[in-house]
Amino acid sequence: GDARNDTPLLNVCGLRIAMGNADDKLKRIAHYIAPSVEDDGVAHVVEKFILNEFDVDTLGRSASSTPNFFHKLVNFFHYH
Repeated sequence: GDARNDTPLLNVCGLRIAMGNADDKLKRIAHYIAPSVEDDGVAHVVEKFILNEFDVDTLGRSASSTPNFFHKLVNFFHYH
């Protein structure tokens, strides 16, 4: 999240992530503060928490990796 209106959402999430440019209240309740949106914080979060076992460069070249990526992404959001 990055704005105060994201507070209710973060309060029900398993893993609460605030962006570096987020409202201070959001940062206080976050488990993790990512880089700002301008510093590719969303990409950082995806790489750190979802793709950490994948070689990101390989994902762009290998069509066979794509289903694994989406399966992992869906499972991550389902359980968090």
